[in-house]
Amino acid sequence: AADKKSYAIKLKDKISMLNLGVEKDWLLLANAFDETLSRNGIASKVGSVMGMDYVPEAEYVDLYIDGEYQGNYQLSEKVEIDEERLNIHNLEDEIEALNPDVDYDGLESVEMPVEEICAVKWIDGLKMPENSKSGYLLELDMTYRYYEEKSGFISSRKQPVAIKSPECVGYEQAYYLARKYQDMEDALCSPDGYNEKTGMYYYEYLDMDSFARKYLMEEIVKNLDASVTSFYMYIPENTAKFYAGPLWDYDRTFGTDFVRDGIDLKDPSTFYASENVYYEQGDYPLLYLICQQEDFRKLYKDIYFQEIRDEIVTIQESFIDAHAEKIEDSVMMDAIRWNTLVSASDVEANRSDFRDRMAQIKRFMEQRIAFLDKEWE
Repeated sequence: AADKKSYAIKLKDKISMLNLGVEKDWLLLANAFDETLSRNGIASKVGSVMGMDYVPEAEYVDLYIDGEYQGNYQLSEKVEIDEERLNIHNLEDEIEALNPDVDYDGLESVEMPVEEICAVKWIDGLKMPENSKSGYLLELDMTYRYYEEKSGFISSRKQPVAIKSPECVGYEQAYYLARKYQDMEDALCSPDGYNEKTGMYYYEYLDMDSFARKYLMEEIVKNLDASVTSFYMYIPENTAKFYAGPLWDYDRTFGTDFVRDGIDLKDPSTFYASENVYYEQGDYPLLYLICQQEDFRKLYKDIYFQEIRDEIVTIQESFIDAHAEKIEDSVMMDAIRWNTLVSASDVEANRSDFRDRMAQIKRFMEQRIAFLDKEWE
């Protein structure tokens, strides 16, 4: 764990801060695992051209607490269901209205295996709305984090899925989601993407367009966490499909210093998000399974070349330099506060180190685009 901590803020009333959406819940992101403090900001710009329903926005700030400087932070919107954020049916509000006197923090979860599903976790005793087929926000996450959540499930292939909103659901709701995910996973693991038991193809369980754009995001920036954690999905009203998003948590991207299952994240010329990379909590990463389907591969290549490739090039050629210039002085202050670059006090040495690191990100992205162009054409 890093010494520099992130913070969650909950205000009494909804307000807009720094021209971001009107809300009560805000985050101050430390970006403690990224010495440049820039990767989340650059990734957010990449995400803005992906054409997804909602991409959380953030602004950089210099944070002082009781007059003491704490460093460079990003004031960020929180991933949640709300009119100003992920604007879908808010099932959590309905559940809270039906259970006005419940202390949710004190509720204990019930967990057990169900049919072919490894585990389903829910809350007993809550009143639930009659119509509860939509309004869910889910997260693929690491096993230990899954056990910190109130509700969720683990698929037969050991994929933990936390139900983030509503945080507390009954057995019927948890099983509905677990069964739907399990049926999708079974379809994806069949040779032709077809689930013989349900008579449905994999694309009948998920929204192809949003998953194609989510995959492109993970592969372009070579995200360490692809399919592992901070991978959100949701079910809006008037559909029974999983949608990918919102985008979140990209501090280990753009050539981060990490190797997983023999794949070097610093190397711009290898695939990652589409690979069957070992990770602690599942037999097969979700994006790997979807990328085995030929029609899905055709879709994301079409989106890449026809919609977003040129905008990604513009980000590489101009945005990264402008972004670095914008935050450089603040990063120098942060480096002295937390001793994160080459010197605890030498500003010019830190400035040179920061510029070198930003040049590496820019070079990585240039080489990444060239690699994807060659492979996908």
